[in-house]
Amino acid sequence: MTKTTKTTTKRDIYEEVTNTIIESLETCGEWSRPWTNLGLDASAPRSINGRPYRGMNTVLLWWSAMTNNYTSGVWGTYKSWQAHGAQVRKGEKGTLVVLWKPFDRKATAAEIASGDDKNKRGLLLRHFTVFNAAQVDGYEMPELPTGPDALEHADAFFTSIGADVDFGGDDAYYSPGVDRIAMPMLNAFKSADDFYATMAHEHAHWTGHKSRLDRDFSGRFGTDAYAFEELVAELTSAFVGAHLGIGTSVRENHAAYVKNWLRVLRNDKKAVFTAASQAQKACDFLTSAAGETASAEEELIAA
Repeated sequence: MTKTTKTTTKRDIYEEVTNTIIESLETCGEWSRPWTNLGLDASAPRSINGRPYRGMNTVLLWWSAMTNNYTSGVWGTYKSWQAHGAQVRKGEKGTLVVLWKPFDRKATAAEIASGDDKNKRGLLLRHFTVFNAAQVDGYEMPELPTGPDALEHADAFFTSIGADVDFGGDDAYYSPGVDRIAMPMLNAFKSADDFYATMAHEHAHWTGHKSRLDRDFSGRFGTDAYAFEELVAELTSAFVGAHLGIGTSVRENHAAYVKNWLRVLRNDKKAVFTAASQAQKACDFLTSAAGETASAEEELIAA
């Protein structure tokens, strides 16, 4: 009798997530459309226990909500829905979210040989499957609280940050040499949402200055560093937009950037994780500079 050995293939979560984003970019060509189309509730995804999702998970849940026409921003694991008296409907397909669990490890032989024998702090990538409130029975959506007027909030938000912004002209950009943002006047934009979305984009670049977050992608991405910084700024603009309750617009040169982003993502399966992480840091920096409280870190298990 011949004994057969069962083999299992380990999931490559980095590759799986990256392929999801690549497919989405190739399909719709506009990464920021999920925020524009979903409405305020779905634009700020949170767990059934009220904890906000952040960074990469925000992007993944936006894409899933857009693809499946979910209008709710509430998500939970199968067990979490059961714990709240709800039941995921049979046949519903879940959405992947990723989380990093800190762990301690001993120094390697090479590190010890170099004189560094201290224990290290690492991060272990974990993944979970969550379901949207639209996929369950027995859950009553809570009434959303009424917040401040979105445009008034946005105006106060950027004023409080205190960046050097020069209004006028016909182009929006950030100049790192003089550490100044150039912005056309509000009436030059199609809508106030477009104006504040552009403000968020340029303020995102502002956070990368050496005196702030000191962002430099030239070592890792070479000639694609500029396009990658643009991806970080676009993600930051959307994260800030979700915080403020304003929409985002697609920039005129968006198609050219998408082409560059796709090249970067295909060459580096961890690139989109870096972009989302850096965008979340930029969003948190702006929120803190505006004197507002950034969303708390999600717990290790996405309940």
